[in-house]
Amino acid sequence: MRLVTFQRTGNSNAFDESAPVMPLFGVGAPMRETAAGDGFFSFFGEEVGILSKDGTQILPIANTGISYPDMNTLIADHIPEEMQVLRAAAAAMERSVSGTENSDEMETLTVGTQAKILSPIPVPVQDVICLGLNYTEHAEEAAVYSRESFTAKDRYPVYFAKRVNRSPADKDPVPAYADLVDSLDYEAELAVIIGKDVKGISPEEVPACIFGYTILNDFSARNLQTRHTQWYLGKSLDGWMSLPSRPGCGSAVPSTGNFARTARQIC
Repeated sequence: MRLVTFQRTGNSNAFDESAPVMPLFGVGAPMRETAAGDGFFSFFGEEVGILSKDGTQILPIANTGISYPDMNTLIADHIPEEMQVLRAAAAAMERSVSGTENSDEMETLTVGTQAKILSPIPVPVQDVICLGLNYTEHAEEAAVYSRESFTAKDRYPVYFAKRVNRSPADKDPVPAYADLVDSLDYEAELAVIIGKDVKGISPEEVPACIFGYTILNDFSARNLQTRHTQWYLGKSLDGWMSLPSRPGCGSAVPSTGNFARTARQIC
């Protein structure tokens, strides 16, 4: 099952133009606080849905009788029984899409003509915690920019944060900052979505705390990153934490407890 955030297109897409506007790389977008009043924010017109395996259809989760205003709220507040309902609905949608089962009640939206897939988590609740230089080959590859900055003397990985105001989706423009950046770089990363508030847990407890996985595009300004001791500035320019929405990559794949199986689904 692959969860996505999407907006309806065409006549079904409605925005409240009187809503407050939040700038997004110089472009305004209406947004609201979620009905739960939990401090999460979502943009008007955004919904959570289930993406078919072939990437052509979206089943809005509201059609299953389960309603969350955005992916952040779903991750934080869902219960296991709801996930079972969503998995059953995903399986029924696949049978409908493949033609093995006809269901007039399976109201899905066609990607492209009826729905646009966005970043699965357009506005993350916190900064993204990243792990850099976590294997030798990567340290050697990065050293071409600055051997002094990227050579791990003690072979310890580097922890750093990546700031996100809003995550662009696949095919969304990414600012180049040509007047500031002369060495724009990008890396495809596996992102782990934490589903619980935890601290100091054992390795054996980790799988139960993971909501799912997705793919993250990590954009970097190498000249800014190597100019400073901390990597924060070079990693955190607006629009530089993209969660692509290509089928099988940009969707949030809830954890099944079998990492190898899940990784094959999203990579």
